[in-house]
Amino acid sequence: MNEEEEILKQVQAALSELAKNNDSWKLIPEVASNLCCAKKDAKTPLDVAAVPGRIRIAFKKLVYLPPAFGASGHIARALIQARKTDGSVRAALNVRFDQEFLDKAEKAGLSVSSYDRRIEPREVKEALTGSMEWGTQHAIDSNKGKVPDCFYHLGDWGKEPTIIIFGENPGQVVEKALKLIQ
Repeated sequence: MNEEEEILKQVQAALSELAKNNDSWKLIPEVASNLCCAKKDAKTPLDVAAVPGRIRIAFKKLVYLPPAFGASGHIARALIQARKTDGSVRAALNVRFDQEFLDKAEKAGLSVSSYDRRIEPREVKEALTGSMEWGTQHAIDSNKGKVPDCFYHLGDWGKEPTIIIFGENPGQVVEKALKLIQ
């Protein structure tokens, strides 16, 4: 099995594990969610497997298509930025912001960081891309230069607050996410 096939298999298995939990729908933000996994040498979102159309909710159940490379922009860019600091970070998932989730993350021993979208430079806000990279780097810098298990922002005009969870593989990311709803 080549690297791409292995990554697709890992993302699919992690999605299935997430969907098995009856409360996993509580994690999904209004803008939907995505689970990503990067190739070892990922440089662009085309090198990252994710869910086409994102993970959505229907009748309190997760709904998603099989993973594919190039299926994420936002979360893939955050992941690629995190990998510039720590190459062992290969997976990411965005979930709904909830202070209770952050409290549970900290109680579970996960490192938590944040950034403030309101101070994002104007040129970054106005560009088509760059916001996720800026925010991710800001959260890393706020965490003593280390990629946190998760980081959050409280949103901005037209931007939903969110939490992004990082890990070495999709299974580990889902394991961390499930700690937020236990």
